[in-house]
Amino acid sequence: WVSFSDGVWEECEVVNSTESSLQLRMKDGQVRQVSRSQVLFCYRNPSAVEMADDFLTLPNLDEPNILHSLRVRYWAGHVYSHTGPILIAVNPWRTVDIYNINMLEAYKAGSATGPHICGLA
Repeated sequence: WVSFSDGVWEECEVVNSTESSLQLRMKDGQVRQVSRSQVLFCYRNPSAVEMADDFLTLPNLDEPNILHSLRVRYWAGHVYSHTGPILIAVNPWRTVDIYNINMLEAYKAGSATGPHICGLA
């Protein structure tokens, strides 16, 4: 992940690096040579852990990786995530059938363990 002066995180691959510069291949295929001092750089989590429901299990717990995991989970229909004891909720902007008495009873009985508002009760 790299962030230029605009603060937006972009996916990239490091093609070459020196002590003072990075050569990056951006997601669109463009290759950019940048000074390390002019960008923020974070390692990307492996795709195998992007769907983790507790972000404390992520190898890299930083802004771009949290945002990316939230995006991946959102598009998979998961609007709740944990960061330890903190519940993160993303507005689904659609009707989701995850609020019913059966769900509440499952959390009360301990048979449901994923992130959900009922898990806080």
